[in-house]
Amino acid sequence: IDDEHGDSATGTKPIYTPADGWVQGANCDACAVNSSLVNSSQVFSGTWHSITSGTGERTITMNFTGTAIDVFFVIARPTPSTLAQTNLTFTLDTDPTGKPISNDGVFKPVKQFPTLWNGMPMYTVRMFSLTGIPNEEHTLSIYSAGATNSLYAFDFAQY
Repeated sequence: IDDEHGDSATGTKPIYTPADGWVQGANCDACAVNSSLVNSSQVFSGTWHSITSGTGERTITMNFTGTAIDVFFVIARPTPSTLAQTNLTFTLDTDPTGKPISNDGVFKPVKQFPTLWNGMPMYTVRMFSLTGIPNEEHTLSIYSAGATNSLYAFDFAQY
């Protein structure tokens, strides 16, 4: 499931909330994680969606049918003094109120990358992996809640 082009099998694209907060990094020169920092030949389909920290929740939601899912991000640091932190919560198959159906559906990885080899980005960083789920339609939601100095650059998901 590409960040821009969506699922190559179904055509379904990820949903970004707030819609006006997420940007296509490959086309945004003013963005913190832009094409002068990220080599587009190193990311899936040459695209990524990014947003920086701030107030309010940021969400990526995607649907898929399968028994496993992996989610990949670009981790980048626009300046040497910027801490590249990615603080995400992943939920799979929530009920209509947004609460997980079971505790097994909530995952809270926190990955910090305080030194990135002189600011060089890391590509295809697996931020989430889940196997052994029923072969049926699933909804994966990825939430971020504005940790200080956080950058979120979603590349793709694979199921």
